[in-house]
Amino acid sequence: MLQIDNIKELKQNRLIPKAKKRKVYLSDSFQCSPNLVDGWETFKQVVEKGGDLKPYLSRGVKNLKSDYMLYSWGIYHFHLGLKIEKDGFTERTKYVLIAFINEDSFYVIGIYNHQSDAKVLPWDNTEIVEILHRNWSYLISDFQIVGVLSAFLSPEARKSLRKMNGNTTISVSNGTVYSMVGGGIMPNGENILDVMRMDYENRKATLFKEQT
Repeated sequence: MLQIDNIKELKQNRLIPKAKKRKVYLSDSFQCSPNLVDGWETFKQVVEKGGDLKPYLSRGVKNLKSDYMLYSWGIYHFHLGLKIEKDGFTERTKYVLIAFINEDSFYVIGIYNHQSDAKVLPWDNTEIVEILHRNWSYLISDFQIVGVLSAFLSPEARKSLRKMNGNTTISVSNGTVYSMVGGGIMPNGENILDVMRMDYENRKATLFKEQT
């Protein structure tokens, strides 16, 4: 019977996608600047061949740092550097690739500036969810909320909410409202689904012990 003493294993499984072959799909607005083409093509091959994606993730995964965009929208971001550095991660790039991933497929939403001079940081940019909805709404249809209006939040308001580990719905251009596709984030920064899974498994383990 599974007993989860802490959330680290669940966190790691969520933050770091499994290495397995995936088919790559591109959004209708995908563009790659010439200086990133080599990095993008190399990364694409890694995805298609089932290689390890961890080197392309944020270095924050080394310490299992919570990922607000992943926890809120279920969306990953990857660096497109060509050189693997001493710590096993690729060199960092100003622009990161934004994607939605499931077991068999890799859906590329776009490439965005994620540094401080960006007009809007990716994790505050609802255009990303808009593109996901426009191209592959069936992937997130389970998270639609019917009969609910979602208030517009500016990127600045979303940034403030993110810093407080807050959750909110999101509305796309046709009025469709989505809840937290990534499960949502707890006040302590943990993913809500991971905490629920840990509690569930621990309750099962406790009941099993009591009955044996």
